[in-house]
Parts: sequence; C-alpha cells; structure tokens
Amino acid sequence: MEHKKVSGARALEKAIELLFSFESNIPEQSLFEISRNLKFPPSTARRLLKVMISRRLIQQDHMTKLYRLGPGISYLASVAKEGLSIRKIALPIMEHLRDVTGENTALHELRDGKRVCIEKVESKEVLRDTILIGDQFPAHAGATGKGIVGSPSEGRIEKVPKFTETFDPSDASDNYRS
Repeated sequence: MEHKKVSGARALEKAIELLFSFESNIPEQSLFEISRNLKFPPSTARRLLKVMISRRLIQQDHMTKLYRLGPGISYLASVAKEGLSIRKIALPIMEHLRDVTGENTALHELRDGKRVCIEKVESKEVLRDTILIGDQFPAHAGATGKGIVGSPSEGRIEKVPKFTETFDPSDASDNYRS
C-alpha cells in the first residue's frame, strides 16, 4: 500500500514538472523534447500527456503534433486569482501585527489620488483611533500615505495628482469619509 502512495506522488510530481516545462520562451514542445528535457521515458511522457489532454490542461496541435498548455490552465488560474483577495491574505498578518504591537492595523489602497482603508484590525486597548473601512484620506497624508505614495526620490510621487489640499486630521471625520 505504501509503495502505491509513493508511486502516485511521484506520478503527480512528474505531471507538475511536465506542466512547468512550458514557458513563455518554450510555448510548444514535441513528445521527444518533453521526454528528453525532463528525462522521462517517452512512454511516461505520453501517458501523462494523454491524461492532461483529457482534462484540457494540455492541447496538441493536430498539424504540427506539438503540445502546449490548454484552456484548463486558464480556468485554474482564474479560480486561483479569485482566491487571492488581498484582504484575506493580509488579515492574519494584520492580526499578528496588532497582537505584537498592541496597536490598530489598517490596510489601505490608492484610489483616484486618495488612500482608502479596505481592512482594519482593532487594537484590544481601550483607547484607539476611529478609522473605519471605507474612510478616505489624501494619498500623501500620514505615515500610511507616505508608505503608499513614497518620496520624490523613489519616483512614485508623480503618479499621484498634485497635492492642492492640506490635510487636517481633525477634519477626517467630516471631509474625507465617504
């Protein structure tokens, strides 16, 4: 039984190696090229290709007989992309940062020249700030703004509209929340 697990894992490993053998500079390959480059026997490469073709992970051009990645790869990439919500990824890191520092943590993104709070983890302390998800501030305001916009020497500040307004933190609740 253990031997089957090992050989099954090895077959999966070979299949993954085969998929990753396709690159932007090597979009198509022959059976011989796959076999030679991966040091697989041609029969192994053919078996793996057959299964991958049935799942649309690989396609074969009927004229040239060359293999290339199939539409199943695009489907899997789109599913993976949906699961890559920056908020989902950042939340456990933000919670850890809050626990270590005792402070609020907030995640902002740049939208139309303003920074917008898209996620927040509250401090466990009684006294804390009142930034809410959805709050908007001038992109250059505060330490978070400096982190997003950068400094002129980094060349990023030019990507943000000219700063014509000044920022007074006491105005945040009235002027910058949407």
